[in-house]
Amino acid sequence: MQSVIQHLYSDSKGRAIAVLVLDCTVAELNTRIAESPIAIDAYTLEQLKQSKIPSQPSKKLPGGNLTKWLAAREREKPFQNFLQKHYGRSATTPETAERAVKDLVGFASRTQLDNDAELGMKFKSMIMLEFNAWLNR
Repeated sequence: MQSVIQHLYSDSKGRAIAVLVLDCTVAELNTRIAESPIAIDAYTLEQLKQSKIPSQPSKKLPGGNLTKWLAAREREKPFQNFLQKHYGRSATTPETAERAVKDLVGFASRTQLDNDAELGMKFKSMIMLEFNAWLNR
């Protein structure tokens, strides 16, 4: 079976979304999926057009405590110094501090920290706890 990726993008949780054009019928695809060791939901373009599920989030997710904590710390020189000395990152402005944390933890938007439990835990352990330990050394 041949396929062509028509569109490739990431959703709000950083998961890859690929729109494929497959050289097979829906029945053939469903047969292949059924034989696969991993469950996959497959829809035709017409099924997606008829569904009420939006392909992109309709509104921005709200930021919570982690988002606010990071937004405040990015502006502080001690936090910027922590990123430079502890992680070797160039963080001399709020913008470069934000980029450094996003790169270290692996997220695109600060609001993901409050809306993705796994990212939130990673952020807490890598950034918040390490920063507090660094301050109190």
